[in-house]
Amino acid sequence: MNGNEFMEIVERVYSPFLAKMGFSACRSSISGRSYRASFDRKDRTLWISYEPGEDFLLIVVLGRGDGLTDIDDRRKAPRLSDLRQKYMRELTHDDFIDNERYFSGLSANDGRGELLMKAARELRLVLPPYLRDVES
Repeated sequence: MNGNEFMEIVERVYSPFLAKMGFSACRSSISGRSYRASFDRKDRTLWISYEPGEDFLLIVVLGRGDGLTDIDDRRKAPRLSDLRQKYMRELTHDDFIDNERYFSGLSANDGRGELLMKAARELRLVLPPYLRDVES
């Protein structure tokens, strides 16, 4: 997957559901060794980073006052894996059905793109309960 394919998936798949959660349009950067996109809302920044050479995907939620200096503090900057571990078991069968319905017409062009798609499916499920927790 090249940088343009990364951005196409982010714009087509992530942007619509993140906009419904109050996140603004994405900012992106593409360099030879990594592709990044970030989405902002009043209290959080969602950061998506993909390194094609390593086939490594990282999705992190940062507080707006927190910077990348806090990225190693998983309490301040939880990763998708942290959110998945904490919230996945709280979801209902209907949540999963709704999510599958949402993604039914979306696909990736290759296996690397499928990594982004899988993460989007998970993020759409676990980000709302996380945002409710940090707002309360």
